[in-house]
Amino acid sequence: MSTLLRKDECPKCVSVGGDRSGDNLGVYDDHVYCFKCGYHKNNKGVTMQEEKLEEVKEFKVLSGSYIDLTDRGITEKTCRTYGYQVTRVNGKEVHVANYYRGGELIGQHLRGPNKQFAWKGSAKGAELFGQSLWKSTGGKRLIITEGEIDCMTVNQVLNGTWPVLSIPNGANSAAKAIKDNLEFVNSYNEVVLCFDMDEPGQKAALEVAELLPPGKCRIAKLPYKDANECMQNAQTKQLVSALWEAQAYSPDEILHISKIVDTVDTMAEVKVYPFPYDGLSEFLIGQRSGEISLWCSGTGSGKSTILRELMHHHLEEGRSVGCIIGFNEG
Repeated sequence: MSTLLRKDECPKCVSVGGDRSGDNLGVYDDHVYCFKCGYHKNNKGVTMQEEKLEEVKEFKVLSGSYIDLTDRGITEKTCRTYGYQVTRVNGKEVHVANYYRGGELIGQHLRGPNKQFAWKGSAKGAELFGQSLWKSTGGKRLIITEGEIDCMTVNQVLNGTWPVLSIPNGANSAAKAIKDNLEFVNSYNEVVLCFDMDEPGQKAALEVAELLPPGKCRIAKLPYKDANECMQNAQTKQLVSALWEAQAYSPDEILHISKIVDTVDTMAEVKVYPFPYDGLSEFLIGQRSGEISLWCSGTGSGKSTILRELMHHHLEEGRSVGCIIGFNEG
């Protein structure tokens, strides 16, 4: 694992007029990486392979007004914070959400009547909605929603106390959007997913959770379909509770101790299984359930070999085996 030494100015962002705060570039002990544009060099100064992003053709930027979204309960102040505007296209009211990459506006997500969506510019390689508002140095908690309206809803309910972002293209593209911005997302200690409670939303939440390191991701369970519906139904307190009480994600095969401690029968019958070696079974009186055995010896003495033999033996006998392997880089 690399160690972050400091934050510095990114030369690539600066060359196009970006990184005004001078802290986009993460300087690690073995490489440098820009959270905004993806600029990446190793400690020998050699430019490493970067993801080739499609050049965004110049597009005519839509501009509008910042207003209260009364039907959604979202204030003008919140819209102004996120740069979320309202304009008219062909006589119809259209909401405009801006998307950036390295400080450059590359696309606008348009929301028309009856949930009609369209893009101006491009969403390829875009940051998450609202990402440019927050420092790239990470922090304690990051909240990610499924849409811009829900993103602004949660931000408003929490009074802007925590970073709240949104994926750009709904549930189906959630995993791809997080992959594109994985280093930024991983810079936070905890990631809370506040996706829709329908089947696509919950499926997307699981797909995103599997991309993140164990113990980092939590999935919120809402009393209504999404965050904005919670606010419209006067359930803001319940929404906040759902965010703070979001359950830590873990694969189906792994249970947290809190899930099983109350069901453990301390008086359960102890089972004894033989070793694949008669002498070892006799000397240790077999392998007893509910106990932990520590195998230790010098390097190259065969610890890994004998443990593989034990696992193979249990599998041949029809018993399940769980295995976690650690590597010593030394």
